[in-house]
Amino acid sequence: METTLTLNSACRTANFQSARYIILALLILFSVGFSMHANAQPASSPVNVIQTTSDQVLAQLRAKKSSIGKNPQIAYNIITRVAVPHFDKVGMTRSVLGRNNWRKANKTQRQQFVKEFTAMVTRSYAKALSEYTNETVKVHPLRGSYANKKRVKVKSTIIRPGAPSIPVSYSLVRTKTGWKIYDFSVEGVSMLRSLRNQFDAQIASKGLDGTLQTLRKHNRGRQ
Repeated sequence: METTLTLNSACRTANFQSARYIILALLILFSVGFSMHANAQPASSPVNVIQTTSDQVLAQLRAKKSSIGKNPQIAYNIITRVAVPHFDKVGMTRSVLGRNNWRKANKTQRQQFVKEFTAMVTRSYAKALSEYTNETVKVHPLRGSYANKKRVKVKSTIIRPGAPSIPVSYSLVRTKTGWKIYDFSVEGVSMLRSLRNQFDAQIASKGLDGTLQTLRKHNRGRQ
């Protein structure tokens, strides 16, 4: 049977209690206004990247709430316009493919993988908007200075009424254009590492071009 490249199946591979919570983590990242201390973080901080992006997405979703149910493409467009610019798209794709496969890929293949992987993640985020059921999130301030750091993790906790809380951490990398999100972990399990297992199996079976074709078909099928 052909393996389907999806975030939900990655969740099952990683043995999460429910695929819903990895989707919820994605949703919270881009649709919940995080509460911060009044003297919290300067505008250029990694935490502020998450805060600002979340607020912008949430504001647009609220404004178009009545239309999104009838036309899911609206949510996709919002995520593409507001959230995707804060992704480290190349870094995410390189990590999912793995160092060896990335080196083997030519320039065109790399560009196509970045395009299709970004589309897959974006559509998963947009779909997740319908999964939110009023869970709340607490974002923890960074410890120490990040001034000379290349990579940082922003830790948070999903708080569920009547159920155990779920720790989620977001990984960001400093780039020439600011802090970019390249991964997140739920209960210590990395989304990209989970997806990499699927891509490794696909590439071993079908090669780079065959895996790219599978990814294209998956994305076209969800439009």
